Amino acid sequence: MWVLATWLGMSLGVGWAHALQVFASVDGTVVQGSAYFTGGGPARAVPVGIEFEAADAAAATQLADTVTDEQGSFRIVLERVPPLGNATVQVVAETIDGHRAVWTLTEEDLAGVPRQAPPRSVAVPQILTGLAGIVVMTSLAGWVARRRG
Repeated sequence: MWVLATWLGMSLGVGWAHALQVFASVDGTVVQGSAYFTGGGPARAVPVGIEFEAADAAAATQLADTVTDEQGSFRIVLERVPPLGNATVQVVAETIDGHRAVWTLTEEDLAGVPRQAPPRSVAVPQILTGLAGIVVMTSLAGWVARRRG
C-alpha cells in the first residue's frame, strides 16, 4: 500500500515541478510580466497573448501577442480594448507541450487603456431611409438646375 502512496506522491510532485505560472501588471497601456515554471525557472520563448472573451462568445478574441525573452519576461502595448461589460481580459501563456497559465486583468487594471467604441448595428430601414434621402436630394438638385437653366 505504501508503494502506491509513494508512487502517487512522486507522480504528483513531478507534475507540479513543471507547472507554468504567469504574472502580469498594467501601467497605462503597457502590460508587462513574466512566465516561469514552479521552482523559479524562467519560461523562455513562450508565446503570451492577451485574450478578450465576451460572456456570450463561443471563443476568445486575441487582442495582442508576444513571446517571452530569456528571463521569461514580456511586454505588450495595448492600444485599445473593447468595453468589458461581462467580458474578461486574460493574459495567457502556453508552451508548445501544453502547459498553460492564465492571469485575469480586472477593470481596475485596464483603467489606463482606451476603450473601443462598441460595434454599431445599422438596420435595413435606416439604410433604405438614407438611400431615399439621397434620391430625393439628387432629384431636387436636378429640378432646381433645370429651372434656372
